[in-house]
Amino acid sequence: MYENKVFLVTYGIAPESSGVTNATLNQSKMFTDANYDVSITTFDHKPDYRRIFEELKSMNRVYEDISHINKYQYYSELNNPSGIIDTGFYDAESSFYEDGFTSYFDKDHENVVHFFKDGELVKTKTYDKGQFLQAVDYYNSSKEIVRRWEFSEDRYPIMQQFFSERTGNISRESFYTSDGYCFLTRHHKEDGAPGEVFLFNRDENCAQRFNGNKAHDKYWLNELALKHKISNKLPIFIANGQGSGTKVMGIPKKHAKRTFFVHNNHLGKPYTYGSDIKKRYEYVFNNIKKLDALIVLTEKQKQDIQRQFGMHENIYVIPNAISITEHEPEQKEEATVIMVTRLEGQKNLKKAIKIFPQVVKEVPNAKLNIFGKGKLEEELQEYITENRMEEHIFLKGYSRNIKKEIKKSNLSLLTSDYEGLPLAAVESLENETPVVSYDFNYGASDIIKDNETGYVVDLGNEEELASKVVYLLKNPQVANKMGQAGRKDMILRYSSEVVYQKWMEMLKKLESAEQSVAK
Repeated sequence: MYENKVFLVTYGIAPESSGVTNATLNQSKMFTDANYDVSITTFDHKPDYRRIFEELKSMNRVYEDISHINKYQYYSELNNPSGIIDTGFYDAESSFYEDGFTSYFDKDHENVVHFFKDGELVKTKTYDKGQFLQAVDYYNSSKEIVRRWEFSEDRYPIMQQFFSERTGNISRESFYTSDGYCFLTRHHKEDGAPGEVFLFNRDENCAQRFNGNKAHDKYWLNELALKHKISNKLPIFIANGQGSGTKVMGIPKKHAKRTFFVHNNHLGKPYTYGSDIKKRYEYVFNNIKKLDALIVLTEKQKQDIQRQFGMHENIYVIPNAISITEHEPEQKEEATVIMVTRLEGQKNLKKAIKIFPQVVKEVPNAKLNIFGKGKLEEELQEYITENRMEEHIFLKGYSRNIKKEIKKSNLSLLTSDYEGLPLAAVESLENETPVVSYDFNYGASDIIKDNETGYVVDLGNEEELASKVVYLLKNPQVANKMGQAGRKDMILRYSSEVVYQKWMEMLKKLESAEQSVAK
């Protein structure tokens, strides 16, 4: 018999993601080990989730028997419980050639075929590298897309989109079961923003209307809560991610225990106490008492919240856990600095690039390897060139063995504007590599013991940041000693066993409070 049902609620999951995705996957293992029935719960429309979770399982990032519930898959299966698959439409559209059409194979875009009739572009088909049909776009006489069909891995039409001929924005999206029943339609406003949602039920031949995605998401979570009680215990929902908190709060208190895990700094610029709260957090933080638990990553963030929103007994500090593995040292590469991060504005990687010429001046063979992807990749590469650092700073993309890359480096560098608790710092120290970081909110000074496991530098002090990097590159024996101390410290404070106890203490309090109310 399971202890209880736990839903880990997040917008979406992707193997290459870090941060919230990693936290959610680690939580799933922890709660499963504690004999909770765990479901990772997602809202996004991603037809290849089956493949994604197979990949996650092959990498041992989730257990083989972990449950994943996606909103679209849930309603698709609800309206087609037999799982019948109709591939007729796919079969009719999948060919590179059609009678009455002239096919043109796009030379600029691989696996794209255009279909013309009487000289007019009628439709375009997009295939993957294995020549599997992914989508068909249909055009009007002005060569504007008016409709699109997308296909699932199982070769049935899964989504149809309609586009406004006036604005070019999406005007409507409809989603289908594997046998062709439309179970959900979402309309869009003139500017393309999502609007009202209609949910259809095949057995009852009825429809329900919702004002938007958020209203429907709340309805769906409540539906899950009502279906999953274990021994009359209220299921526990843990919202991971900024947008999931208000949705979980929408579940009636009598149906579930609602918790919200804040994974990031809740404050706007300059991201310190006294700053305006970010709009996406306003409702949750102004209604903390309505939650069963608000979870933050550091004691400092808890103190800042209480200073601004009052004392609350339902605020818990639980850091993200790391999986401690047996340490297998790697040969350190001389004068090597590493950053493991998303290439996004919050990480302020230009600060790292800007100070590196000072580092190279003192350590001519110094190099900075930046691992990760993001929308600023091209801009950052241009900035590297602008600073004439092409021979010293390298954007490396993703690595499937990032621990090895960390171990080979002399130190890690962090220049973020803000964080919740930077796992990059925790993972660096766990792999015996010290960290040099700006003292941003939150987490840098919580993780790094200044002068013992790395250095924490005042925000904006570029000379001091460069100086600390140079010092460790010139004194690798000091860096090694700091790294060894860092690993011991991370095991004591962030191992799964330590964090597990914090989670169990919180869950027991929630269950104890529920029993008190029942009496």
